[in-house]
Amino acid sequence: MKKRGLSTIVATLLIILLVLVAVGIVWGVVRNIITEGAEEVSLGKLTLSLEISNVKVTDTGVEVQVKRNPGAGEMSGIKFIIDNGEDTVVFEEEIALQELASKTFTLDYTGVVKEVSIAPVFTLESGKEKVGNIADDFERAIFRSDDGEMDSNNQGDGGDDGANKWLELDVSKISSDHSLWIYGLAISCSGARESDYRLKINDNPVLSFSWCDVHGGGPDYEWVKLDIEKGWFITGVNKINFYDSYNNLQENWYIGIDTDTDEKMSAWSSNDNPVCQPIRGTNPLRFADEGVAGTDKPLDADCYNGELMIFIG
Repeated sequence: MKKRGLSTIVATLLIILLVLVAVGIVWGVVRNIITEGAEEVSLGKLTLSLEISNVKVTDTGVEVQVKRNPGAGEMSGIKFIIDNGEDTVVFEEEIALQELASKTFTLDYTGVVKEVSIAPVFTLESGKEKVGNIADDFERAIFRSDDGEMDSNNQGDGGDDGANKWLELDVSKISSDHSLWIYGLAISCSGARESDYRLKINDNPVLSFSWCDVHGGGPDYEWVKLDIEKGWFITGVNKINFYDSYNNLQENWYIGIDTDTDEKMSAWSSNDNPVCQPIRGTNPLRFADEGVAGTDKPLDADCYNGELMIFIG
């Protein structure tokens, strides 16, 4: 009887000991969670406020002006997120911006900018960095009819071929840093001249330039931008006509095409297709109903096979 009673006591003690160990383990986990949460839920994270005052796209980067509004809190940096409509690129600047202070940051990015967002970076008491929620974002107007993914292409071979794009714009949303973007490729660049390629916006003067100089001679497709006089655009449908001259060029030029989109805002002219020849030069036509503002009569389907990857942004 004594041995049985002793065994019961020992078993009870073991159970109590195991419970205490389990409680200790659980408390250790809970304490870490509470400690980390207490670090993160600080007055600074609740009251610190940042805003984007302005975004400007330049030839050398993206200038983002950030202002810190009133509100307590210590910050150690800012995350900048650039959305180009297809993916995002993240930059970080280490700075302890003071209340009511403003600073312009220049980000090393020369691509398409659809939206810029910012988020504060905090250094916790443990020394760990924590990124806060998005504090503000700045959206730039982009006018396009393609989805940004190339499914096919069209090419010119130096015999008066033309690419024609129509975009519906709101000029009140176009700023001084908006540009014309073309997704293309230049190959076999030899003997190209500044006047070998032409670009015409609506009824404005013709611009002459070298396609090979713009694209650098390949070897990959890429987005390149051309600076255009903002006064050339109108609110409504705008005609963008790109074509080569009669100079018997040796190089070929390509422009990407999105065949998944059917907005009928593009057309192509080739010197070996007499049906499409009327759209080249300074008199582009497009598929459209008769009488639509800013458009011409419908064109034969042989001249159209998707949306040319040309946009304003």
